[in-house]
Amino acid sequence: IRSAKEDPSVRGLLLSINSPGGAVGATKKIYDALIVFRKEKPIIAYITDIGASGGYYIAAAADRIYAYPGSIMIHPNADELLKKIGVSVTVVKAGRFKDSSYPFRNMTEEERLMHQTIADDAYDQFIRDLVEGRKQPEANVRKWGEGRIFSGVQARKEQIIDEFGGEDEAMQAMKDRLKTKDDLPILRPRKDFFEEL
Repeated sequence: IRSAKEDPSVRGLLLSINSPGGAVGATKKIYDALIVFRKEKPIIAYITDIGASGGYYIAAAADRIYAYPGSIMIHPNADELLKKIGVSVTVVKAGRFKDSSYPFRNMTEEERLMHQTIADDAYDQFIRDLVEGRKQPEANVRKWGEGRIFSGVQARKEQIIDEFGGEDEAMQAMKDRLKTKDDLPILRPRKDFFEEL
């Protein structure tokens, strides 16, 4: 994102998103970098299949968000599944809370409260950033920022996305934003050696 911002040949950023989310810290870092980018160059996002949690958090930094009508906008507990297939997990740990987020057992009430406090802090930051990114009243954002799943149709009705579409529609929005009819080449990030592997 920084490289694209500093490259004079880059006129804007198309974000293709297909993500169920990710770690809060990394997602926030990407969101913040995109907000800085957006101050100088336009960003248009399009969600292909799923843009949930951190995926949507990143999309919210865009000037406009597109998604297909069928696109959709989860602390797993695998304990019962593992029991069913006959797998047991033994934990070796060096601290009382080291396995508190382990998906192979239920949390204690103390662990749940600890995680809830952290989740509440992260959620409040998430809401503040969505209000900033989407330029929506906090009441709207809180209504749909609580982890529900929306289809693309529902997301448009709730102003979670701006329009239906994918890469072509996002590119047209970029051209409109840049006030150009020129063909804009897409420079896709190159995969490094390990990604290729």
